[in-house]
Amino acid sequence: MRRLVAGCWLLTVGCWLLLVSCGQRTGDGVAGKAVAEETADSAEVLMERVDHYYKNVIHDSLAQLAPVAMDYFSRHDLWQQYYTTWCLLVNDLVWNGRMEEGFREARKMHHDAIGRHNSFGLSEAYTAMGIAYHFQNNDKQAFYCYQQALKHYPADADQSVKLNIYSYYCQVLIDAREFDEMERVLAEWGGFLNRMASDKDDDSEGMAHKYFRFHRESYKLCYAQKKYKQASEELDRMQHFLDQENDRELYEAQVAGFRTQLAMAQRDYNAAMTWSDIEIDLSRQQDFNTFLNALRHRTEVLQTLGRYEEALIAYRTYDRQKDSIIKADSRQQLNELNKRFEVDELKAQQERTQLEHDREQLQLVLAMAVMVVAGLLFFIVWRHRASKRLRRAHRLLEQSNAELQQSYTQLKVANARAEESSKMKTNFIQQISHEIRTPLNILSGFTQIVTTPGMELDDEERADINRQITENTNRITGLVNRMLELSEANSQAVILCNDEVPVSLIAVRAIEDSGIERALHIQFSLEMGPEADATQMKTNQRQAARALVQLLDNARKFTKQGTVRLLVSIGQADVCFTVEDTGIGVPVYEAERIFGEFVQLDEYYDGTGIGLAVARSIARRMGGDIVLDTSYQQGARFVMTLPR
Repeated sequence: MRRLVAGCWLLTVGCWLLLVSCGQRTGDGVAGKAVAEETADSAEVLMERVDHYYKNVIHDSLAQLAPVAMDYFSRHDLWQQYYTTWCLLVNDLVWNGRMEEGFREARKMHHDAIGRHNSFGLSEAYTAMGIAYHFQNNDKQAFYCYQQALKHYPADADQSVKLNIYSYYCQVLIDAREFDEMERVLAEWGGFLNRMASDKDDDSEGMAHKYFRFHRESYKLCYAQKKYKQASEELDRMQHFLDQENDRELYEAQVAGFRTQLAMAQRDYNAAMTWSDIEIDLSRQQDFNTFLNALRHRTEVLQTLGRYEEALIAYRTYDRQKDSIIKADSRQQLNELNKRFEVDELKAQQERTQLEHDREQLQLVLAMAVMVVAGLLFFIVWRHRASKRLRRAHRLLEQSNAELQQSYTQLKVANARAEESSKMKTNFIQQISHEIRTPLNILSGFTQIVTTPGMELDDEERADINRQITENTNRITGLVNRMLELSEANSQAVILCNDEVPVSLIAVRAIEDSGIERALHIQFSLEMGPEADATQMKTNQRQAARALVQLLDNARKFTKQGTVRLLVSIGQADVCFTVEDTGIGVPVYEAERIFGEFVQLDEYYDGTGIGLAVARSIARRMGGDIVLDTSYQQGARFVMTLPR
């Protein structure tokens, strides 16, 4: 019956809206003024109906009416009513257990308010999300949402709605026992109420109710903090403002329940029993939940007083009332399902009617289609042969194009390789020129000094000249050896590993061959355990040491001042030689490129750029590998792994 009444009311509103929309196009003046007055009246009626469905938990009717009302409010720029209706719809979904739908509608409401730059809508959206998060016991998100709701609430909107946000916020704060924050919110709320009261001519019943709600939350805070004297004072203030209201039966039962609760906490059981009697009497005419709370309080008081038989009777009454609520909810859900079935049946009948209409139109369309098909049939047959010839030619063209594309790709690859080869050759020549010119210049200079007639040199100068000539001669010799090693960097031949040597011998030989211990600009250290002397590995001693020498030379060259460490670790199947330095380091994106031939990241350093390429080639041909550890940030760390 309720659904039928709601449907008739919606039909009436829809017809009226149609008449209003027609009337708005007829003219202005007196007619326009009448339309405006009727719009205001209809908006109020719509809002009252939405509020009625929401307060009486009539889910389906609210779900049907809310979109109609929101459409009407948006067309008449009544945005406060528009977002209030939307917020009530979201709250109804949340309190009905449909959390996912509630969150989805709240987010849509949030985006809509941002798009319209509507602060009231944004505040309502945050309020709705705060309620949803509170129901999920997500207090942190609920705090944030209520803070944002208060922050965005516009000063020119109905300020009484803001009081609901304070109330919701205090509820989640008291549940989370955030007493300090609640005291701050209550102080802000109280100041807000006082400003509202100062703007009014008299202390109206509406303000009395607002103060009642404020002192109710203040009582909850005092009770939770066990400040029972202050809690009693807050109850007296609640009663003071309650006496100024007309419709106060429900709230009188609440106050009596609070007094029962407070008397129990203060161990004044006789007073608790007296207030429990008052609460029971006041709540009998209220809703089931209020009466259930009264019965629960009565049971607690009787149990405390040791009157277990009476407590059992009260508990049984409580249990029966709870069952009644469950049955009532079940009946309401069944009624809702029946109403949905009736609506679905009506929709099905409409769909059947529409289907019949569509069938008739389909028959007409089919008749016309037959005529069109008959006309096109001859054209299709004629076009078929031409299309066949066209497809054959198209296939030949695609085949030719594919071959051409393949040739182009091959040519492009060959050209890229040629360019890379040319670039490598140029780099090679430049590196050789640079590397050879420097020691040759030094040798030439000292040769001129030594062969100059009449040149007298003391022993120290002669020794220094001899040392530098020897060093640069060795440098040229080493460069020639590097050039010979270049061919080895591209070799794929497997290096035979027939030497049974201690692991430590590889490290010691590499250190000696590289001469890194004699470098004055760095501090070198070797770290390996005693097992390195006792562990034998089957390898090629000379080649393993050569690869490790390349890594040590690289560390010494790119570390102007700092430290170089060689770490030796032995695994189950392999041995790791780690060379780390505090030099200029290698960017992560260059981690593979540096192993290419003639690659130098810094052209101001000496070298040909083939050392790392040769080292990796040797390691891989021995069944191992060399990689750059990109997680090391203090310089560069190279790890050479060789099988045992």
